[in-house]
Amino acid sequence: MTYQKVGLQEMLASADPFVWLQGWFYAMCDGDWEHGFGPQITTLDNPGWHFDVDLNETGLGNISFDTVFVERTEHDWIRCEISQSHFHAYGGPVNLTEMLTKFREWARPYLEVREYSNIYSNGDEE
Repeated sequence: MTYQKVGLQEMLASADPFVWLQGWFYAMCDGDWEHGFGPQITTLDNPGWHFDVDLNETGLGNISFDTVFVERTEHDWIRCEISQSHFHAYGGPVNLTEMLTKFREWARPYLEVREYSNIYSNGDEE
């Protein structure tokens, strides 16, 4: 399957983390991956957000990440970490964009759009 998809390059170049995430998800889709993996956004009851990305089969599973924890106020905080091959971001009700931005900032340097396979290079050729 080729990744010459409509608008993919523009989405991956976007400064908007939501548009970028759509592009990243679109690029990961290969007919199989999207059936068992993919990002999930849910709410927390404290209140807040949880953003979870299963890193399996993304090329990001072995990339190091330094845990981020910023607490500004009771409802303005984020925590981002990798645990059990998942990128987890938690945050207050006003922090979803910041959480997605942290994922993009971490993942984007490893972006390598290829004609085949997924878009991340981990040094292994398929």
